[in-house]
Amino acid sequence: MANKTGSKIRTWVLGNREFTISWDFKSHQRFGGSPKLFAGIDIGTQVGTNIYAPESGIVYRSRPATDGAEIICLKHKTCMTEYVHLLARLVEKGQKIKKGQLIGRTGKSGKVTGPHLHFALIKGTTYVNSKRIDPYAFLLGVSDPNPRPKLAPQPTLSTSPITPNPSPKPVLSPELTPASSQPENSAIIEGGDEKMDESKRFTLSKEDLLKWGKNLLIFAGPALLVLIASLVEEIPDDWKYGAIALYVLNGLADLIRKFLAGK
Repeated sequence: MANKTGSKIRTWVLGNREFTISWDFKSHQRFGGSPKLFAGIDIGTQVGTNIYAPESGIVYRSRPATDGAEIICLKHKTCMTEYVHLLARLVEKGQKIKKGQLIGRTGKSGKVTGPHLHFALIKGTTYVNSKRIDPYAFLLGVSDPNPRPKLAPQPTLSTSPITPNPSPKPVLSPELTPASSQPENSAIIEGGDEKMDESKRFTLSKEDLLKWGKNLLIFAGPALLVLIASLVEEIPDDWKYGAIALYVLNGLADLIRKFLAGK
């Protein structure tokens, strides 16, 4: 962009849209009379283009000029800005305005050859034509009235392959050990502090059951015979006790034989 007639300009005063400078500030100063007195920049626009306040301030003037041009003049903290040849004025004299507020729309009111905005910048807060300065840099310096918040930078993701850590194998207690890891036909029997393999447990065969039954009769038999004998009164006492004695002696003899055979 260049500060001369025919060059492009983009400013937030006109919604950050790009327009063409139809007459620059120096061209105004080179001509005498009204152009020099009211020097500024002419920006060609479509009729009805929105105009926004470049800074906060107060409306110093809002009225038509003697030639019919609609004018708005704003007083800011350190300067004054003027807008001429408007289609519409949307603020009133004495009204407080904020930066970015819509204040009017461009047009072609007054003595003009086509629709445009005549923008002027006056140094200081007193309306004096002799203090008009080139507004080109000012227009470019107007910032966005509604800036978007900056987003925090996103973390950069690593592109290197990720090697997963091997999961440690759980240590199983004996009762959780899979059956497939134990010897076939065996199981761990836990009782108190002692453990033994079920495959080594004592098992009873048919012959063992018969032996245990016989031994049980050796010791339980006499008591049973005494009980029967006491109930049968017809049997003489000598027979009763003799039978019991024989039964006991027979059992003892059988135990002695087993003991000797075991050696």
